[in-house]
Amino acid sequence: MKYRKSELLLSDRLEIISMPLHRLRSIGTSQGALSVNRQQTRRLRTIDDTRTPRDALIEDLRKAVKQWIEDGEHLIIGMDANEDVRTGKLTKMLREQGLHNAIIS
Repeated sequence: MKYRKSELLLSDRLEIISMPLHRLRSIGTSQGALSVNRQQTRRLRTIDDTRTPRDALIEDLRKAVKQWIEDGEHLIIGMDANEDVRTGKLTKMLREQGLHNAIIS
């Protein structure tokens, strides 16, 4: 997962890490050669990664979340998931990592 992380130190005990995430819509919604989904698929193939961009985000985020929890971080994850966050693969993965209490708006 490639991302840009911003850190903000609020005090000697509180640090906020901000990481904007966007999970692509399913491939059926935009199939043009220049669509973001196609661009990310091409990028994955250049590194011999056969996952779909949607699956790659979930798998890579799972690894990152697991590491952050092991490091003692407290997480608030905000993202455009492009799916109902009460169900689905993304929610299942987050719950498996012990994350809960989704705020839906």
